[in-house]
Amino acid sequence: MPVVKHIAVHASPKAFLKYILNGDKNSDMKYATGINSVADVEQSYQMFEGNFERFAKEKFFKYTVEKENRNAKEKIRLHHYIQSFSPDEKISPEEAHRIGLEWAKKTFGSNRQIICSTHIDRHHIHNHFAVAAYDDSGVKWHDNKKTLTTARKISDDISLK
Repeated sequence: MPVVKHIAVHASPKAFLKYILNGDKNSDMKYATGINSVADVEQSYQMFEGNFERFAKEKFFKYTVEKENRNAKEKIRLHHYIQSFSPDEKISPEEAHRIGLEWAKKTFGSNRQIICSTHIDRHHIHNHFAVAAYDDSGVKWHDNKKTLTTARKISDDISLK
């Protein structure tokens, strides 16, 4: 079964997008797909930015944090999920990517901007997901123990099939 982890992206969303959409890691973008988005750093950044600023009512990228607000909790710009497959599973990049896309649609719904990028540069194949904090209707995604447990169950169910 794949392992599913979550990392909140509070800063540097463009650096995160550059990392997951690195052609050296996913066979020249062969295994990168956008859902309600595109698998391109600049275009997806603009799409995520427009969505975030529309619903969060603040800038997607903040250059600096004021001294008096350093301890203030920043809003999550993007959610970063990682779905890692064991080398023992002998899964192909195509199958891992297909599982990742199905998992993303079932977990986050069909009206949220998502990018799935399957990295094949390590001894284990793994999917990276950039998930918009808000869906197209302004509903905010909350990552917590319950949603992560549900996401892991969905991943397991799809993988078993």
